[in-house]
Amino acid sequence: MLNPPPSWELIGPRAEGLLLGLALGEGTASPGGNTALRLTTQAMAVAEALLGGGPPRPADLLPRWLADGQTIPERPGSITGEALRLFRRGLPAAELAPAVARMVPGRGGDAPLSRCLPIAIAARESGVTLRGWVRSCTVATHADPISQLAALAAAMLARDLLSRPLEDCLPRVAQALREDSPESFTAILHTPRPGGGLPAGDDAGGVLAAAVQALCEGRDWSETVAIAASRGVSGDSAPALAGALAGARWGVAALPEVNLRQLPSQLRVRLSQLARDLLSLRAAPTAAVPGRA
Repeated sequence: MLNPPPSWELIGPRAEGLLLGLALGEGTASPGGNTALRLTTQAMAVAEALLGGGPPRPADLLPRWLADGQTIPERPGSITGEALRLFRRGLPAAELAPAVARMVPGRGGDAPLSRCLPIAIAARESGVTLRGWVRSCTVATHADPISQLAALAAAMLARDLLSRPLEDCLPRVAQALREDSPESFTAILHTPRPGGGLPAGDDAGGVLAAAVQALCEGRDWSETVAIAASRGVSGDSAPALAGALAGARWGVAALPEVNLRQLPSQLRVRLSQLARDLLSLRAAPTAAVPGRA
């Protein structure tokens, strides 16, 4: 017999903590307000696409990532940045990821880890749906398998944190990905040991490892984000992912009020509403949330 779904009283604050924690975590490394939060705005576009009805198709997501006041990432070697530039120049959505893979060979990009997080809320009741949506969202720009695996691991971990303690979540996700992943990758999802040799760097594996280590060592939201930021990963991806996962772990009430006050009020309200709307979806929505079509 299947276990009954967790109560919304439990999931709601954690879902809100997930999205607000993403913005606050990214903001610690990218001060400057709404315009600087490239990962958060991409994630919001994914959420809006889901609420519009149906799976997140690349051809629908790419225009959203170029709209809403977003800027194309200028970081050297940015896979998402190169894909958006090619799309703006007219390259079809289906050809973007392979084209960028040839331009930036051998790199597992980190952007999908954060932008896929709304899927953890919307597809929390169906692992099959979650896998399919994460893949569709990732392959819009990233063709390499490590980016896809890391994005799936991040979404699965976020989904489980909405209703389970961390010590149960990591082995569940590692087991779910065991047949799809090399052992070196699933090792990231084990509780880190000092000197354990987890991958470092600003690629997908390094960002995921930094966030998982921070989540295991941090005693609250602020400490978790600080540990992720100190792991030697350049940029804002590790603090953003760690902030989101810590928000899902401890809920919105655990987010520091001083950080929340620094977030533009319009963005704060929008993220909270997105969390509530995503919770109203079932695993495979067939219609848009009212007012979202």
